[in-house]
Amino acid sequence: MLASSAPEVVKRLCSLNFASGEDKKIHRKELMRERILKLFGPEAHREMLVAMLTVDIRNMIPHVIELRKDKHAKSQLIEKIQGRKKLLKFLRKEDYQRFMWLLKELQIRYVLPPDYYGQITKKFKHKERVWKKANDLRLKKIAEYRQKLENEWEEFKNYKEEALKQIEQDIARFQLDREMFEKGLQRKREGKIYPRIYTWEERQELAKEGKVF
Repeated sequence: MLASSAPEVVKRLCSLNFASGEDKKIHRKELMRERILKLFGPEAHREMLVAMLTVDIRNMIPHVIELRKDKHAKSQLIEKIQGRKKLLKFLRKEDYQRFMWLLKELQIRYVLPPDYYGQITKKFKHKERVWKKANDLRLKKIAEYRQKLENEWEEFKNYKEEALKQIEQDIARFQLDREMFEKGLQRKREGKIYPRIYTWEERQELAKEGKVF
């Protein structure tokens, strides 16, 4: 009754257009609280926290954009955004349908975090350069060693061919019996004793008996 009978100037002064920033934020929070209670019920504590944080974030963004040197306000804004992201992550795991409804009502977007993310610092860049240099050096040494082995293999093949040719010449020169020579080599190979390879079960049995193998 008093508000309806008040003059137009008083009505304008009491409206939101002339309210302070804190009063506007309180009014937005009350509207948001009524909306969340109507949609999700009185037990929607996590949804209510997300909604209140969203109101605070939207109220702080113009201030941070206008006063970029206000580091304290910027850190508070980042903290609230990270807190809201954490709550949305839990809500997404619990009830995906309510999570999507809340995003739609608040008109916000949830971006899935990458599998791995980290801040690229000077220390990280230095370690990356050192690792790349060490890896290049390792690959260079491996290539040099592989080339060395290939050269030695070629030398060994040439030496083997020359040795076989020399053996053939000696057999023909001294008129040796090739079959007897090959049988002697075969007996020498067969007479060599190779160590026995035990199975896992045999190793366990030997360990129980206290034998060293």
